[in-house]
Amino acid sequence: MISLYSIGNTDFEKNGNAVLVPTEARVHMVAGGNYDLTMTHPMDPEGKWTYLQPGAVLKIPVPEEEIENAYAGMEADVYKITTKTDLREGPSEPETISYTAWSSTTIYHVGDKVSYNSHNYKCNYYDEFSSTRLAYPSSSAWWDEIPRKTAGSPVLVSLPVGTELYWVESYDSTWAKMSTYYGIIGYVKKSAMTYDRHLTPSETKPRVITEQLLRITNVTVDKKSHTVSVTAQHISYDLNGVLVDEIAISQASAGMALARITDGFMLDYPGTIATNITSETTDTTYTNTIKLKSGMYCLMDPDKGIVATFGAALKRDNWDLFVMEKTATDRGFQLRYRKNMIGVNWTKQSDSLVTRVVPVAKDAKGDSLFLPEKWVDSSHINEYPVIRMEQLTVQGQVGKDKGLGDDSTWTESDLLAEMRKKAAERFSVDKADLVQHEVTVDFEMMGATEEYQALKGLESVLLYDSVKVIDEQIGLDVSLEVTELEWDAIKEKVVSIKVSNMNAYSSAKNVTGYNVQNKSIGLNKLSDDVAGEIIREVQDMIPEYADPDAARPGIITVTDSDPTLSWGTRSKVAEIQGSDIHVTMPANPAPAVIDNLTSTSTTDALSANQGKVLNEKIDDQIPNNTNLNSYTTNCVKRSPTTSSGVATLSNCPVSVPFTFICTGAGSISGCVQCIITSGAIYTRRGTSQGFGSWYQFAGTAVTNS
Repeated sequence: MISLYSIGNTDFEKNGNAVLVPTEARVHMVAGGNYDLTMTHPMDPEGKWTYLQPGAVLKIPVPEEEIENAYAGMEADVYKITTKTDLREGPSEPETISYTAWSSTTIYHVGDKVSYNSHNYKCNYYDEFSSTRLAYPSSSAWWDEIPRKTAGSPVLVSLPVGTELYWVESYDSTWAKMSTYYGIIGYVKKSAMTYDRHLTPSETKPRVITEQLLRITNVTVDKKSHTVSVTAQHISYDLNGVLVDEIAISQASAGMALARITDGFMLDYPGTIATNITSETTDTTYTNTIKLKSGMYCLMDPDKGIVATFGAALKRDNWDLFVMEKTATDRGFQLRYRKNMIGVNWTKQSDSLVTRVVPVAKDAKGDSLFLPEKWVDSSHINEYPVIRMEQLTVQGQVGKDKGLGDDSTWTESDLLAEMRKKAAERFSVDKADLVQHEVTVDFEMMGATEEYQALKGLESVLLYDSVKVIDEQIGLDVSLEVTELEWDAIKEKVVSIKVSNMNAYSSAKNVTGYNVQNKSIGLNKLSDDVAGEIIREVQDMIPEYADPDAARPGIITVTDSDPTLSWGTRSKVAEIQGSDIHVTMPANPAPAVIDNLTSTSTTDALSANQGKVLNEKIDDQIPNNTNLNSYTTNCVKRSPTTSSGVATLSNCPVSVPFTFICTGAGSISGCVQCIITSGAIYTRRGTSQGFGSWYQFAGTAVTNS
């Protein structure tokens, strides 16, 4: 049954304002990504269709799933939090640090620490004969501000009022050892909670999910066919509207990172965001600076989100979200692949394979710091014909602050250990050392075929389940994870699945739900208007490509025979099919090569020698920690050479090295920026209101004639 609740109706235990009778209702679920519904409903004479309005809520049946209780089948005493507090790794809270008060008459030395106006400072330079010694620490470059409080024991989970915990044991008169529903054990002040009830073994059951709420986002009424088309997103996407204040997180566990993020929410969120991942179950940590990003972005960003960082499973129960350790649940599902199977498609690729990682940080002088052994190898390195190496930049410098808020600095041994850990995570978390397999199974396409009889058991799989895929013809036997699932909410059955060992968080297509909310448009969400705008952006960036009629949805093909639209000696094809955009620039026979910088030719190529000369004339390296908004004049630059370096850039839409092009006269208004990576092109334009959104369009490869 599918129920509808009009805006303002929050009594979701009842049947709502209407019980719908749709002709189609499909839910698309992606591991670590989308959770949305497309539905078609008739314009029924009872008028149920009139309740279908943006913002209304649907309650739909979903595949039954359990979220395990760490105390299932056990007795437990339940306590409730009465004052907002934290579950901590140890029994200590932050305490104020006070040093000797700063004085203009005291002679200081580098490294000395002082307190001034309720802030603490550390001396980085001092000259007793300079008048600058009289300047207050808060206004002097001689002093660096340092933390005013101790960090206390690390926060495992933030505990809002009403949170339930299980009693473990008393620690002392002030602290008690407690456990969350999902098994994270830590310390809580006894004064912040009160006894609520006792649970018997029959009462400590797993949470069972059979229905979910989704909020309607779009409604289209077609009076010709007398139907209403509806799209809706899982109710947890309400978190898109909750921004996180500016926070810096460094080397935090999953629970600590979630606690910092939820504490930074600028609006109340009705759900709980929990995890069962601890520092005991993984060495992975989270480091990121967040400023006015949505809560969903912080969870699901494919590069810097909590879910992707810890390689976690994201599970949802209405507003409650669970960042859970993946357990690769093997419930005996198996797919035996053979040639010409109807409804089954298997893709294998190895173009991004990495089997040897060379981590690089900085030594005390700021020079490159390498491991004594130079690199970290994958355990699969001998399974491939060649070694695939990758450089990995690790943030950190010997003698510099770790960013933990406790004034600790990197020692060489600590940093070397961090480099080994980050390199190993490329294999353990990112799975960069595995050939990528992806199998799609469409049960509807199979119909009543022999294949369906063999595979119909897969219809009961859930996201993150493990499926063994066997190809006896080539001797391949591999366990893959269910990464996508399509569910028929009317028939209450799975109609298609995708199993893969690819990184589920590496593609923006999996997280367009939050991307659209943050004005970063994924291709599969582009409207015709947005598609046309991208073409216009490209036209403005390349003056020769200036046909006003080209900026419209449809298929745009430009050939060399059209002098108005020719770009050098390359022809172009810009194609918008449905919601996908493809820009193709096929190559012509090689042009003549010139070896000077004075030619005015628009068709000849520049020699490598002159390219070297030109390169020496251009300051082309974008430094780490640069804000791309600062570039407003004509320039061509290279990004930092590693993904870690790119990650330090602000207002940058990509996480891989790129070429940067800017055209402008020194102000944001009228400035156009372009980013070109090995696989995509991005562009944006500045106005009097600031820079607009980045837009991406992809290229379609062609074969030279």
